[in-house]
Amino acid sequence: EDKMSSPRADGTSATRFHTRSKSLTEYLRELADKLPAADISDAGLTIEDERGKEHRWGGINLKGQSADSLYKLKISRQIDRYYDWQTLTGEINPQDLQAQWRLEMSHNFTDGELAAIRKRLNVPLIQSGEGPTMIDISVEGPLDDTAKWSASGEVDLKSWTLRCERGLNLENMFLLVRFVPGRADVKLVEAKVFEGTVKGNFYVLADAGSDVLYGGTVAVDGASMDKLVAALAPNSDVDKGRLNASASFSCEGSKLENLRLRCAAIVENVDLLNVPVLPALLSVLGVPGAQGLNQSDLAAVIKMDGAIITVEQASMANALVAIQAEPGGTIDVANQRVDMFVVGAPLNQLTNALEQVPIINLFVDISKSVINKLTRLRVSGQWDEPSSKLVHVEPLGNAAAGTVQFFRSVLKAGGDLGRDVLKPFNDSKDSMTPKEQE
Repeated sequence: EDKMSSPRADGTSATRFHTRSKSLTEYLRELADKLPAADISDAGLTIEDERGKEHRWGGINLKGQSADSLYKLKISRQIDRYYDWQTLTGEINPQDLQAQWRLEMSHNFTDGELAAIRKRLNVPLIQSGEGPTMIDISVEGPLDDTAKWSASGEVDLKSWTLRCERGLNLENMFLLVRFVPGRADVKLVEAKVFEGTVKGNFYVLADAGSDVLYGGTVAVDGASMDKLVAALAPNSDVDKGRLNASASFSCEGSKLENLRLRCAAIVENVDLLNVPVLPALLSVLGVPGAQGLNQSDLAAVIKMDGAIITVEQASMANALVAIQAEPGGTIDVANQRVDMFVVGAPLNQLTNALEQVPIINLFVDISKSVINKLTRLRVSGQWDEPSSKLVHVEPLGNAAAGTVQFFRSVLKAGGDLGRDVLKPFNDSKDSMTPKEQE
């Protein structure tokens, strides 16, 4: 049954509604019909999570009154006046279910409550989570057609833990979402992830009749490459290392061809043994791949237009080898093709060459000594092809002063990219780091 009355000790009656099969719209129509004026205290709401466990919210008060062909509702619950309270006020037309309502709440969501909400709303990716939440949302539209809802307000999460698929876990997460009809802004997001931190500012624009436009900036500092790759690209073979990166992006709809992105990334002490193209480069340079890709520093600034990545600058170095990419190289992600020029050299050859320069001629001949040991390579073709097809030696020509300086800096830093080499990468990264907004 849907309605039962029982007497209280003070002589009043307690009205209980119980339903498992009816939809929300049917239930509200009957509520308005049966209770033209309602004042219910200390009610309970029970929701069931995906494991079948029930979670009950008690202490709910409801006031309802029919007026001017509308049903006016106020549902409230207060466990703590500062940290745990909820108020829902609104007007509903019982005939067509047109409604205006406002939800205000402060609540520390538990893992079980979020799991139950996730089940009811069919939320993807998120598995569980918990944390303090402040919500202030106003909504207009028909209760039985969520596609026609118009909403505005904000959601503020503080010190949340969020567990997602593939081991993507966010800890100590702070997130503020503000939205109006057609637009949502994440003003600041901050969380601990993959043993590092992530911050970002994002926006979503949704106009009727057109694809959703979204974009923003994001920065990752000190993230473990082991954990990041295992979660986001489990079939890749990047190992160890720490990632520092910033990116700005925009995209219309879900098609890769509409993605526009610029990213600056620095990875320190990473193993790159099975990354496409790199073993082929080392083979031509005469460096053993198993050793020449251990404990490497890698830095790059790229831009992405759809599936095409253009390299603005990129460098790699370790104890055995240093490689610098020339600007303008491209990588076609969709077709797994690469076309770029790089300059590289085994560091022991550079060291031997410099040791043979007489001290008296050191400042005159050092550049020439470095240039003589450099090799310019063109990498062109399918990135998984054998090195004999993929990599070809090209004339060095007039090596730019910056190229010579790069190899000198790597030698000075003992096989690391070093502060001088990383400065332009850090400058690019800082220019895309999310800024806190009002």
